[in-house]
Amino acid sequence: AYQTLVEADSPLEPAARERLAAALAERSGWLVDAFAQQGYRVALTPGDYYWGSNGVALGRAVQLLAAHRMTGRAPYREAALDQLHYVFGRNALGKSFVTGLGADPVRHPTHQPSIAHPRRLVLPGLLVGGPNAQAEGVAASAPARAYKDDGKLYGVNEPTIYWNAALAHVLAHFIAR
Repeated sequence: AYQTLVEADSPLEPAARERLAAALAERSGWLVDAFAQQGYRVALTPGDYYWGSNGVALGRAVQLLAAHRMTGRAPYREAALDQLHYVFGRNALGKSFVTGLGADPVRHPTHQPSIAHPRRLVLPGLLVGGPNAQAEGVAASAPARAYKDDGKLYGVNEPTIYWNAALAHVLAHFIAR
């Protein structure tokens, strides 16, 4: 919601809008700088691998795209694109967290229509929560690897509307360009 407040037609007074825009640019610049040196260029720290870590990464991509629209700075856009690369398979597991798409996609989401289908057909395009170091049944050597493609493990394989909304927002931005 704060992103709409930095747009030109915002109801905020110009001084307040400028302060908010500066804070958005500063926070987004920190994201770019902090994660540019990581091997997978994902906007997650080891402590961010909890329930919905993919939603965290894509939420940060939404923020980066808002900063890009506001400033025109290409590094914000590039960092947002890196988050898409991450969920589609450029990650420690080499796995796409989106059903039916990308490298080695999720095949067993915690998704009732998919579970109930007699042939276990999975609806393509569902983003699951992803690695979760706090989830039971997914012990891993590193938080980014705390994932198992198992429909019974809702702590890593549940697709929620808000994580998928962030995915749709980020994909729409790049498809429209």
